[in-house]
Amino acid sequence: MADPVAGVLLDALLDGLPEQVAFTDREDRFVRVNRAYAERLGLADPGAAVGKSVASLLSQPEAEAFTKATAAAIHEGAPLPPREICVGIAGEDRWFAIAVAPFRDATGTIAGALTIGRDVTRGKRTEATLRDAVAVYESLIEQLPMNVFRKDREGRFVFVNTLLCTTLGVPRGTMIGKTDHDFSPQALADKFHRDDLQVMATGETLVGVEEHNPRDGESVHIQSFKAPVRNAAGEIVGTQGFFVDVTPLKRTEKALIKKTGEVEEAMRALEDNQQKLLIAEKMASLGRLTAGIAHEMNTPLAAVRSALSELDKLTQEYTDSIDDTEVGPDDHREIAAEMTQTLRLAASAAKRAAGFVSGVKAHTRDMAPRQREPFDAVEVIEETLLLLTHALRKRSCTIQFAHAEPPVVLYGTPGRLAQVITNLVNNAIDACATKPAGATKPAGAIAVRLTRDDAMVTLEIEDSGTGIPSDVVGKIFDPMFTTKRFGEGTGLGLTIVHDIVVGGFGGTIEVQTEVGSGTTFVVRIPVQADGA
Repeated sequence: MADPVAGVLLDALLDGLPEQVAFTDREDRFVRVNRAYAERLGLADPGAAVGKSVASLLSQPEAEAFTKATAAAIHEGAPLPPREICVGIAGEDRWFAIAVAPFRDATGTIAGALTIGRDVTRGKRTEATLRDAVAVYESLIEQLPMNVFRKDREGRFVFVNTLLCTTLGVPRGTMIGKTDHDFSPQALADKFHRDDLQVMATGETLVGVEEHNPRDGESVHIQSFKAPVRNAAGEIVGTQGFFVDVTPLKRTEKALIKKTGEVEEAMRALEDNQQKLLIAEKMASLGRLTAGIAHEMNTPLAAVRSALSELDKLTQEYTDSIDDTEVGPDDHREIAAEMTQTLRLAASAAKRAAGFVSGVKAHTRDMAPRQREPFDAVEVIEETLLLLTHALRKRSCTIQFAHAEPPVVLYGTPGRLAQVITNLVNNAIDACATKPAGATKPAGAIAVRLTRDDAMVTLEIEDSGTGIPSDVVGKIFDPMFTTKRFGEGTGLGLTIVHDIVVGGFGGTIEVQTEVGSGTTFVVRIPVQADGA
């Protein structure tokens, strides 16, 4: 006779399990199910399943998978290896981890099958989400204009992007699992290893410009960044790094330094011959000329150095953001876009003419973070518009700047205002590239107006371009939104403008537009300093 106490205990055990447990006979009828399985069947009472067929309680795909597994276990007379099955339930795929084994009656005859299952759909979806996140991250890394790698604590490469493989001329499969000693000269590989150890020991980022002497060819300079890699527990498990080739910039810097030295030497030679008036006059003339040359050479050099500093900070910002869960792919793309823009500015700075000197200063003197300070908005705008002269002329645009009597004092960072002006005027230039049909204003006409009262400075930038459609105007400040063709716009310009105006100056920005007539951006900034 069956022990009633044992039966009660078995019921309690089965109903207390989170797994779904079912006993079926050889005719695929439920003999017993626990409470977890009954709940999945939509039954309040586990006993309601007893005697019912599998096909009557499960969907057709799940019933077929269920009976196939139980039939196999009964046929083999032994437990089946654990497996995962995917079945369609209520229009969606569900994953279950199941274990199936035969059970026997008192005579030892196989009476049916025992099935224990667990719904692992959430875990499967989490795995898919993680795979997608890794794919997005690696796709982003592949798009960066820099060489990227990760190493474990022993200095073995565990990840390299395609650009690094191309730079070194080594296939990805060859690099993974190897160390710097397999690809670099002994002395250089030793230095890399020492840097790795320092980063892992201190937990701090290592930044610098290094000169390398490859086995063949001339020396190269790279801007390098190394940072620790941490696991979920915060433990340092390796290093990661980024580097870019700045050899052309270094060559330009050396050439400018050499030219400056030659100019200074020429001036000293002329100063030695001041006794004769003619020579003195020639010396003065040559002095003005050489001073202009020196100025023309030194200014691009300052811009190159400033761009390298900005690239340093942007890369540090990107490094800090890698393990930050609040930073998403859009933020990484924004950082990558700013890096690319900075590199392009550095490359073009060496060719700028002396007439752009003050405009370059407006964009380079405030790159580093600094305290809010008073500055003259009129001066900053004039310098910025000077820098945009070439872009205006190239697109056959004209610009007029009307302003209140200077100084018009604002509190903040001058370079930030210069960035706002640059982005908005560049947008106006693009909008004015083609005169719209029926336009009432001259094509290419741009007006910048700066006014003030006791509480507010108002900046207006008006163009005679195509205007913005009503279904688009509400999205223009959204990150990554652009109406330009692929490759012509990043979708970040107006987002950055909005962030600077609101976050950097505590102001507001609005847009007034009419299709076929033009667009006016209105920026309002409080004149008072915060506690100043």
